[in-house]
Amino acid sequence: MHLQVRIIPLCILLLLCVTILQGCRGTGRETDSRLKAIEEIINSAPAQAAARLDSIDPEMLSEPDRHLYTILNTSARDKLFLELESDSAILEAVRYYSDTPSSYRLAQSSYLAARVYHGLGDHPSAIRYYQKALDNIPTDSLTSYLRGCVLTQMATLVKELHIYKPAIHYLRESIRIDSIRGDSIGLAYDYQALAFVYRNEKVHLDSAQYLLDKAWKLSHLIPKIWQNTLRLDMANTLLMRNDTEGALTWLVGAVKDTKPIRSNRYLYTASKAFHQAGMLDSAYLYAKCLAFAEFESNKKTGFEILLSDNLYDRIPNDSLRIVVFGFRDALYSYLERTDGNQVALQTSVYNYSVHERDKEMAEKKADNYSIWIVILSCLGLIIFMTAVLIVVRSQKREIRYLKAKEKIRELETELEKLTRLQTPKDDVDSQIKEGVITNKYQDRFRKDLLELCRNAPDIKNVPEAIRKSESYEIIQELIIKEQGITDKGLWDNLRKDVEAAHPRLREHVELLATSKLTIRDWEIIWLIKFGVNATQLSVLLMRTKGSISSRRVQLGIKLFGEKLSAPFVDKAIRSL
Repeated sequence: MHLQVRIIPLCILLLLCVTILQGCRGTGRETDSRLKAIEEIINSAPAQAAARLDSIDPEMLSEPDRHLYTILNTSARDKLFLELESDSAILEAVRYYSDTPSSYRLAQSSYLAARVYHGLGDHPSAIRYYQKALDNIPTDSLTSYLRGCVLTQMATLVKELHIYKPAIHYLRESIRIDSIRGDSIGLAYDYQALAFVYRNEKVHLDSAQYLLDKAWKLSHLIPKIWQNTLRLDMANTLLMRNDTEGALTWLVGAVKDTKPIRSNRYLYTASKAFHQAGMLDSAYLYAKCLAFAEFESNKKTGFEILLSDNLYDRIPNDSLRIVVFGFRDALYSYLERTDGNQVALQTSVYNYSVHERDKEMAEKKADNYSIWIVILSCLGLIIFMTAVLIVVRSQKREIRYLKAKEKIRELETELEKLTRLQTPKDDVDSQIKEGVITNKYQDRFRKDLLELCRNAPDIKNVPEAIRKSESYEIIQELIIKEQGITDKGLWDNLRKDVEAAHPRLREHVELLATSKLTIRDWEIIWLIKFGVNATQLSVLLMRTKGSISSRRVQLGIKLFGEKLSAPFVDKAIRSL
């Protein structure tokens, strides 16, 4: 029985040790101080971080530091808009952090893997790793910057795929995070991106203008070139709302950029604005530059303006054929880029990626549930076994208690019969026979009483006859006032009240006692029967707690012939 009981805490301790060791896996060493310093500046000074990384040989680093080096190097190149060509190193980092407890590093490496695939044009892989990063980013505030980056880039990707509804969701969440973090630069970019989505869906144009206004208020924080794109976006939004005058006002502030793609955006906005305003000379000039630019994206718009009714006559006759065939090629190119099947395919790719991610999450949850089911089942089994053992042990104790109680009753009955049948001839003979009876039954009574006390619950209820007595009220008042008993008459009343409530107490005590009890011994017995605890005993008897404890132990030796603890002696006396 005792061996089985000891096995249970050992099983629980073993389970806790396994859990702690599992949680400690992959930890236990410090990160290279150089990498720590680089990580602190990588967001504010990516060029400086990249230069420091170039001075470090990754082959000389430990495995954890080598993967951290990969993360920092990829992050620095991404922030510097350098081309990310290889996915092998960052995928090794993803695999490494998948087996460690750091979900933040896993999210960080997954985000950078997505950036690599985004740059390579592998949109399904990029979507998958962006989603993996979102799933593993912890919820604490220290990682909200990473979450904002992932949301913004995910929105950019689905926006490029012309899947605008998810883009709105990602950008709104990113705006919420930037607002909490107080990231004004991030807010400016996110406002502009969300306005672009609203404008391209050709709905909520008022919301698009509102967002661009908010972005413009923060434009002093962003580079001049991005301020220029804000002006062009605002002009295009106002043109769609037929506010030509407002569009021209914003266009005047914008400048033609030297970058071809940005120059193309300026030509697109200027040709539309001047044509809509009726400024045909300027419209013809910008539309012609746009139609014959190297970028395909806005050629169709340039040719449409050139071939419009009010500009058609301005085209020289010998150039008309070139313009018409150019318009035809631009239309074919536009139809290929915006083919409905292609958009549907891109949407399907995104939906499939989301489905795969949901499937992985469901499988992961199922695995976690399985683990928890096993753990809880083991704990349930342990608890059940413990409960069964406790019940069995309790029942055995109760059986032993009842047997001991029955033996005591039989002993009392037998002793009473012998005493009643006894007919002593003289006092000496009476004393001899009484001694024989006492010796005969003392050991049996003591043994049965100790067995009863060891198996019985400690009942501390004071009998009602004592609680209703005047002595009980006086004792309680003295306890509250922390005063001792000085009135000898109160001791007589205590004795009478105890003997009235327990008529056979003196008989039992005298049967058990191996030596004569002192007045102090009887006082302790009476007070214990009054429900007085150890601390209250020391107050009422005006002795130290240690002295009273020693007295009770000595009383136990007198009554039971062995040294017992003071609380057990109290319990035994209460059972008499």
